[in-house]
Amino acid sequence: MEHQERALGAYVEQVKGEPGTLGVVVVGSVARGEEREDSDVDVYLVVDADRFAELAAADRWAWVDRVGLDYPGSYIDVKATDLAYLRAAAERGDDPTRASFVGARVAYGAVDGLEELVAAIPRLPEGGWDGRIASHVAQAHLHGGYFLRQAEERGDAFLLHHATTHLTMAAARAALAAAQVLMPARSTSGGWCARSPAPRGSSRPGTRLWPSRAPRPRTNCSRSSTPGSARVRRRTSRCRSSSATTSWPGCGERSPRSTSRTG
Repeated sequence: MEHQERALGAYVEQVKGEPGTLGVVVVGSVARGEEREDSDVDVYLVVDADRFAELAAADRWAWVDRVGLDYPGSYIDVKATDLAYLRAAAERGDDPTRASFVGARVAYGAVDGLEELVAAIPRLPEGGWDGRIASHVAQAHLHGGYFLRQAEERGDAFLLHHATTHLTMAAARAALAAAQVLMPARSTSGGWCARSPAPRGSSRPGTRLWPSRAPRPRTNCSRSSTPGSARVRRRTSRCRSSSATTSWPGCGERSPRSTSRTG
């Protein structure tokens, strides 16, 4: 939107004269044209090796700038980088790194070849998609065909959670790779998977991989133990009052969802 572009222009004018500045690369929703009215502006500040070493020594990898200066709630979300990192990302970057450069554009460049280098990052080398699909399918077979069965046979709740989590992730990544979609950061991967079609060879080709909202699992607390005991009443009350989408042990066949956050 116009106000984000004005903010970007003001930031470029602010930093382009600073020692070591080689470029400003716009990424994120503004670069992709998907920004909201109140979206911030995400940029990579490209600096030379000496400036990058100074920032690294100060443990200064990312920061915000121009907070509230350009429009209500505005700020520039800055990540520092150098040409060596951009070259490495183009050569061997993982999916989240490459995905972060989808739609990226150079707002300011003081070095030749910067636009071509940025454009190369989201593109996989020849055969890259086939290799990703094979790798993710192999992981799905491992976790679904071996570890999941082991968990069921042993009644191992930890292994069951481990296997189902990794099976789900491997299947999602295989579907994304089949659609030639880079997997973004995990905080946003669910939305991408919900919009991706199931690959050919699946039980429902052409449909979405999974719904954007999963149905709430039903518990069978009232049937899990003998009615009437105080222990059963307490357990049933805890199940019904829990905000988690899975039941507590003893209230069904599923264990509680972890409440820890991984970022």
